[in-house]
Amino acid sequence: MAIIFGATGFWKLLEVLLKWRSDKKRTQAETYKVYARANPQILGNWVAWSQKLEETVRQQENEHHELEEKIVIQQNRIAILEKEVAELKQTNAMILSELKTLKALKSQKENKSNDANITNNKKDKTDKKHGIQSK
Repeated sequence: MAIIFGATGFWKLLEVLLKWRSDKKRTQAETYKVYARANPQILGNWVAWSQKLEETVRQQENEHHELEEKIVIQQNRIAILEKEVAELKQTNAMILSELKTLKALKSQKENKSNDANITNNKKDKTDKKHGIQSK
């Protein structure tokens, strides 16, 4: 009986080992099959992703160049406007000095005119006092 149990146990052990080995080979084969099916899809996804990334980079570079061109145009425009502002400030300073000169001349004329009127008024008063009529 021990021989029967021993032989049966040995065959059972052998059967378990063979089953375990065949299960291991089957799972490895299934894994390789899944990898074989998924690998082209993974590569396709990587290729699509890299192409999309390259397209995005190209678009960003184009936008960057367009913005650089706009910045250069705006810098040139700013330089032109700064020159115009400097010229206008210079013109304003000249006009302001001319205006001050004209005001000074006007006040001098008014002073002379007032002095002449005061002199004439004094003369008229003196003439009236003495009975002299002016022309």
